Amino acid sequence: MSEIERITALEARFNEAELKHVQTMSSLMVALHDIEDLKQFKARADQIFAALAVQSPPGTLNPSPEALLKNYEIHSEQITTWVDLLGKASIWYLAVTTAVVSYCLAKPGPTIRLAMVLPFLVGLAQIFIYSIGLRGARNTHLEIERLATRLQLHTSPDARVLTMTLWFNIGWLALVLVVIAWLFFAIPGLPPLKVMPP
Repeated sequence: MSEIERITALEARFNEAELKHVQTMSSLMVALHDIEDLKQFKARADQIFAALAVQSPPGTLNPSPEALLKNYEIHSEQITTWVDLLGKASIWYLAVTTAVVSYCLAKPGPTIRLAMVLPFLVGLAQIFIYSIGLRGARNTHLEIERLATRLQLHTSPDARVLTMTLWFNIGWLALVLVVIAWLFFAIPGLPPLKVMPP
C-alpha cells in the first residue's frame, strides 16, 4: 500500500469519525432541549398541583391531581359516548318505525294496526330514558365545570351539547308518537297506497 493510499484511507476514517461525532452531538443537543422542555413542564405541573392542594376546603378530602384529571377525562369521554349512542338509538328507532308503519300502510286491516304498538311503546320508553338522562347530563355538566376550575383549565368540553341532544330527541320522538297514534286511531281501514303510472 502506497503512502497516498494510506493517507486517503486515514482521511476517510477521519471523515467517518467526524460525521459520527457530529451526529452524536446533534443527538445530545436534541436530548438537552427535550430535558429543558421536561423541566419546564414539570415546573408548570408542580405549580398546578400546589394550587390544587390549596383550593380544597378544610375538612374535605383532598384528591390527588392525578385523580382529578382522570375524573375529568372520564366525564369528558362520557359526553361523546352518550351523544354517539343517542344518535345510534335514534337511527335505529327511525328505521324500525318506518318499516312497521310502511308495512301497516301497505297492508291495512284491523289486526295489522296492532303492529304499530311496538314502535309506540319503544318510543315511550326512549322518552322516559332520555328524561332520566337529562338529570345526569346536568350533573355531568356541573362536574366538568368544577373539575376544569380545580385543574385551572382554560377550555373544557361543553356538556350542554348532551342536554340539547336529549331535548331534541325527546321532541322528535313526541312528534313521531303523535303521528303513530293518529295512524292507529284515525285511519283503521286505510286502503293500500297505489303508485300512479307516469
